[in-house]
Amino acid sequence: MKYATAFFVGLVSVGLVGCGGGEPKLVRVTGTITLNGKPYGGALVEFMPDASNREGTLGADTTGPEGNYMAHTAAGRAGLTPGKYQVRVSKAPASVATAGDEPPTPKNDAGQLLAESTAAPKAKKKADPTEGASGAFPAEVPSGGGVLDFDVKAKAAN
Repeated sequence: MKYATAFFVGLVSVGLVGCGGGEPKLVRVTGTITLNGKPYGGALVEFMPDASNREGTLGADTTGPEGNYMAHTAAGRAGLTPGKYQVRVSKAPASVATAGDEPPTPKNDAGQLLAESTAAPKAKKKADPTEGASGAFPAEVPSGGGVLDFDVKAKAAN
């Protein structure tokens, strides 16, 4: 009985050691997104692996006010696998969220927000310079990670 228990514990230990290496190695990828040379805050940066990048991981982040990002996998892990990617930059979609457990009010009621968003459009105050500003770029993530900056070119408003 004693030997059977020791054998079983040993077998399980060897099995667990073998299970740890299944995920690909990720490297840190950061950068700055600009729009016509100026920081592009609130932009969605998406990394899609090239067909030649067999271990490539999908990654994304939303830029901060200064246009900075740090790529994360879809599982939330920081970094990407090295290799070639197609990078897509676009204005991040606004999300409709309600405030915690507060009772619905005109400001946080999802139904009210949905009704307002589908109502006839109101006159625009001022054109959003980031509206429709997007770009696609080829990129290579080096084996040691790195900084990848991209400048989106938007058409000037008429």
